[in-house]
Amino acid sequence: MLENNTGRILSFVGGRDHQLMALNHATQAFRQNGSSMKPLLVYAPAIEYGVIGAGSPVVDVKFDIKVGNDDWSPSNYYADLENGIIPARKALSESLNLPTARLYNEIIDKRPAEFLKKMNFTKLHAEDYVNYSTSYGGMKIGVSVEENTNAFATFANGGKFIKSYIIDRIEDMNGNIVYQHEVKPVDVFSPETAYIITDMLRDVVKPGGTGQQVPGFMNFNTDLAAKTGTTNGYGDAWLVGYNPNVSLGLWFGYKDHTRKLYTRGTGQMHPTTRTTMLFSRLLNKANEVKPDIIGAGDSFKQPEGVVSKPFCAISGLAPSEACSNAGLIRSDLFNSKVMLPTEPDDSIIDASYVSVKGSRYMSLPSTPSEFIVAGGTGVSQSYIDRMLGSWGGDASKLFPSSSIFSSGVVWGRNSQPTMLLQRGKRVNRRFKFSLD
Repeated sequence: MLENNTGRILSFVGGRDHQLMALNHATQAFRQNGSSMKPLLVYAPAIEYGVIGAGSPVVDVKFDIKVGNDDWSPSNYYADLENGIIPARKALSESLNLPTARLYNEIIDKRPAEFLKKMNFTKLHAEDYVNYSTSYGGMKIGVSVEENTNAFATFANGGKFIKSYIIDRIEDMNGNIVYQHEVKPVDVFSPETAYIITDMLRDVVKPGGTGQQVPGFMNFNTDLAAKTGTTNGYGDAWLVGYNPNVSLGLWFGYKDHTRKLYTRGTGQMHPTTRTTMLFSRLLNKANEVKPDIIGAGDSFKQPEGVVSKPFCAISGLAPSEACSNAGLIRSDLFNSKVMLPTEPDDSIIDASYVSVKGSRYMSLPSTPSEFIVAGGTGVSQSYIDRMLGSWGGDASKLFPSSSIFSSGVVWGRNSQPTMLLQRGKRVNRRFKFSLD
């Protein structure tokens, strides 16, 4: 646990027993940080670059690409899960790998790992700058608990990194100061980006987020943002969280990287439940002992440059009449200094269709008029191509049955799915999906 505005380390647990292992696991052990990497390397840089706002649409659809001589086809925690088009804040709060990797692909040429370097990640390797898997914590060596926690404090400090420390000063036997620590802030992210990420990470500890159990274990309320993370095979489990005054990070794992914390189907407590319980108990006790340092009643202040603007939820572009008629206008936070939804939405097209055996297909010029159901609205092929990007994927997964945006699907002329919306009616969140 550290104090955000000074970097002062308030407390740490170095291990279970120094006699068992003479290694300070809080400051000297380096491990892959799993999904706790996502806000640091992907979402915050993407906001800083003006690529997304908090609610901008991202694509949770599988892909299979060649990376060198190898095939790379990652999946979400639930391997069969594909949510299609979803807001960025949902992708982050639910810690989804597919949209994170796709978003990282959009920005990797800008070398966002430079942000990690500014936040004192000391074990970065050249491959960490270019590997797609780094986007969800697949580093060559990893990061210490101190470094990971210190990085998250950057968001609490309005985008300024303040290096953590233990020694405040050193005096000689005569009381002369021979060393005095100095706080030297480093500009990493803008205050606008830091606040937007904080607001997105608030959702992690709300219903539906991966850290939703945290409030249930805490005995006080505070303005809390957090991120969980696990690595392949459950060799590591992380939780890092912060309020305006302090940041607290913890890691569970074994010395042997191959030893699991959890095996599905065995009835064991899930690692994230363990981290949320410990995180909450430590924070409870800290607040009990030093409430003035924890500052539970303080809240994050929204900078003037952070604004809430409406946009077409499936494209992220400025609202159009067609998008409004389809009930797809949403509002969320943007960094107005680098991105606002000003380009007019072009995703929606007319989509008359025919119904065959319960499935809907876009009508052709040759389709007899008596079989055509008119008055629908769909999305264009160019929109589908743009959203799937260079990595492609199954377009039929863009609007699955769980989608919060669609009211129906029809097949296009090239067997591509097109979302069908009822013109002139606000679409409700329930939606029927039927494909043979």
